[in-house]
Amino acid sequence: LKHFYSSPEKQLSIAPGAVWGDPDARVTIVEFSDFQCPFCRLAAFSLKPYLGELKKKVRFIFMNYPLDNACNPAIKQSFHPVSCQAAKAAFCANKGGKFWEYHDLVFENQKKLSRTLLLDLARGVGLEEEWFNGCLVSVEADERISEEISEGTKFDIHGTPAVFINGRPFSDWTDPSRLRLVVEAELKK
Repeated sequence: LKHFYSSPEKQLSIAPGAVWGDPDARVTIVEFSDFQCPFCRLAAFSLKPYLGELKKKVRFIFMNYPLDNACNPAIKQSFHPVSCQAAKAAFCANKGGKFWEYHDLVFENQKKLSRTLLLDLARGVGLEEEWFNGCLVSVEADERISEEISEGTKFDIHGTPAVFINGRPFSDWTDPSRLRLVVEAELKK
């Protein structure tokens, strides 16, 4: 806890997109993630299960931070060439009310992501194809991903996943006992 509280707090300056848990909770966990990052896949299938019994006490926010220079100016080369498209697809899935279901499918299929697969997964969760295609190429999707990337830059992201609890960096996200310890400490404040 001492290490956790030694870091300064940072607050999101944009409205959250995808939220799980209690939207009004006193504890907010923010994850900046990339759909092609193997460690982000691990986080995708760890964080929410670790927080299961705390769902009514926390707000978990997913933010896109694709490691691809096609949409992220902080990245000098393309590490994950489909991650910008996946981020836009996730934005569209959130607009369509299917974010978490879509999120899980994208991470499950991480090694074979392509534009075609992103569209197939959208159809699979019940999103209308024409609407989804239009959303993918919309200015709104581009602007939102750009805002989330800018927000990640403000949070001084150097890699993904980057997890923050009430604005402080939390690097022990793989350890459920430490995650619960910090969340419980924040709930007692």
